[in-house]
Amino acid sequence: MTDHEPTPPLRLRIIVLEDNDNLRTVLRELLAATGYEVLAYAGPSLCPLRDPGTCRCRPDQPCADVIIADLGMPDMDGLRFVEFLREKNCQCRHMAVMSGMWKDDELRQAEKLCCKVLSKPFETGVFLRWLKTIEKQADPRRTLCRLQT
Repeated sequence: MTDHEPTPPLRLRIIVLEDNDNLRTVLRELLAATGYEVLAYAGPSLCPLRDPGTCRCRPDQPCADVIIADLGMPDMDGLRFVEFLREKNCQCRHMAVMSGMWKDDELRQAEKLCCKVLSKPFETGVFLRWLKTIEKQADPRRTLCRLQT
């Protein structure tokens, strides 16, 4: 690439874990329509990040720009999933957990894990502004590791 060629537009990779089929579909379509690469799964057991052999995060190559997990999933709750990723040294900098109802201990755990709390139903505009902020801060030259899907 020469100095005169425009930098290709940044396209965030967002991984969504939501067991509610309707909400997962809405989120996937909203995020894709906004221009993001979206990988959406019904739960951690279906997500390639759950398998230690498929997520090969390195400090210079995270698996995603954003991971959003539902708190109330049947096989592993969203906070436990974020904790699992942190324990295996996942390099994704922006993780969020969403729920319609939060208990104080869950909020404390989210804070401890440095993940964003999204309360359902969340306002679409606020949600997209949060992602735009992440997009503006991201290095357009960054690379993401390959995920087996």
